[in-house]
Amino acid sequence: MLGYVVVVAMVVCAIISVVVVTAGEAARQTRLTRDRNANGRVLIAALGASDLTGEGTRDPERENWIAQLAAQLPAHVDIATFGIGGAWLADARIEHVPKAVAIKPDIVIGWLIVNDLTQGALLAEYIQILDAVLADLAQPGTQILLGNAPRLWELPAFTGDAEDLAELRREVAVWNDSLAAVATKYDVVVVDLHQNPVEIEDLSEDGFHPSPAGHAKLAATFRPHVLAALDQTRNARQTAAID
Repeated sequence: MLGYVVVVAMVVCAIISVVVVTAGEAARQTRLTRDRNANGRVLIAALGASDLTGEGTRDPERENWIAQLAAQLPAHVDIATFGIGGAWLADARIEHVPKAVAIKPDIVIGWLIVNDLTQGALLAEYIQILDAVLADLAQPGTQILLGNAPRLWELPAFTGDAEDLAELRREVAVWNDSLAAVATKYDVVVVDLHQNPVEIEDLSEDGFHPSPAGHAKLAATFRPHVLAALDQTRNARQTAAID
């Protein structure tokens, strides 16, 4: 077991926005998808935890990173957000992934690794669940962007001596390598959050959750990958129209 201590209380927040679709609405969803394509609209499903509920911001609804990202995307893009504070990947698999699949998104954005890694989940179980989640999400025409674990050992919320933090750093590397291996299996784009050094202004007072500036950095890191996915969606639709 890792020797570091998490000195942050995870507050379970309300779901920002949930789009519920029952099995009986399958035909309706097929029609809506066809209409969406004809109208040129693109639907993104975002899956996450307290990052999506805006924990650490002054105005969670507007300053969470998905809201900041949405403000930078073209007007024809719609985002359905599925997030609850403290969620593990297993929680998302049960509560949110089926709903995300049901709305037939063109793009899925997911970031669900930090809580599992820092709160005692077993890597083997996490990877097994991740494989199942990606298998469900990887529907024809759906692109998936998946964030990895950031530089957690640089966060003030994690305490310990040099050996403890070195162990955490090794754990982050192992988890990220394992995530990348599963992502490759499903042609998932891994958004490398690990590349960003942690700056004090990126953190809220608890030393764990992002500040508004930290949420902005998350949005900036995901944005080029989302724009590339939007281009790919447009090109695929144009090709399908020609055929």
